[in-house]
Amino acid sequence: MDTDSKFKILECKFGDKRFKIEEDLPDVGWYLYAYDLNDKCLADHLQDDFETIIDFAFEEYQIPKTNWIDSEIRSFVQEETYKILAQRVLSHFDSKKLIDWAIMLMGKGFDSESLIILAGLDSDTTEEREQYFWQTIDELGFDINRTDFELIENYAVYVAESVVNKKIAPMDGLTIMQDIVRSTDYSKKYVQFYEIDEDLDYLKYDNHTIFNSGLTLKNADSFIIREFELFLETEKYNIDDKTRELAYCKHCDKIEKPKLKNIKNWIGKVKYQTWVCGLCESKDILHFSSQKGKEIILKRKTQPNRVDG
Repeated sequence: MDTDSKFKILECKFGDKRFKIEEDLPDVGWYLYAYDLNDKCLADHLQDDFETIIDFAFEEYQIPKTNWIDSEIRSFVQEETYKILAQRVLSHFDSKKLIDWAIMLMGKGFDSESLIILAGLDSDTTEEREQYFWQTIDELGFDINRTDFELIENYAVYVAESVVNKKIAPMDGLTIMQDIVRSTDYSKKYVQFYEIDEDLDYLKYDNHTIFNSGLTLKNADSFIIREFELFLETEKYNIDDKTRELAYCKHCDKIEKPKLKNIKNWIGKVKYQTWVCGLCESKDILHFSSQKGKEIILKRKTQPNRVDG
């Protein structure tokens, strides 16, 4: 066997243990590892070939041969499970998606008593579907140790990638993000999608925008796609809330947190307040919340030695 080739790994959960079979070099053989549910290794075994290690797992631990799943397939299904869990956190979740999830698992080779039952609950209640969903999670040993925020964070990236890769329509992606915005109490990480949605309403009924000056009804799709692209960049570089408060000043060419400045009339009475550069007080600023501001600030933050053309 070529030592650069990918070794096969299979996994399963059986009873109160998790098991893994790993292929090694031909002159070594195949390993079987047994773990508790906290991932502590309890035992390891070595056999000459795949058939022997499968038989040994059945004899030693009574693991049915059909329970073993390729680790890549299991990882894919785990990610799909995270998406389902995230959607459950959001509003308007249709529990029929749990049936689709179960059918998908069966198509990937998974098998358990509750999974089979769940796949057939087309006409049953949400409560019953939920019951067998959680039982399936337990029987198959999927990881569900993520907070609601972590699940939503993962799901938001999936939605963004799907829009950018043209797997989800821009408007559909924007609609999903509205649920995410509300579920995260208008987090700065996602609020720009709420602002785009608001501006689209203003454009429809009053022909103007409040948050996004470059947005029009004609360029809405491309504008939304660009926002998702920038969102993925902010996730890639783990941009924090402090950075999201910054603005780029065209006058002094600096990035600083803006401040409110009182604009007075000729007799000294304050007429209104406006955001200005925190350094030179110029009004000619681009906030991080705008696409252009985001582009410049991301470039400066992630490529500090780059000279803008």
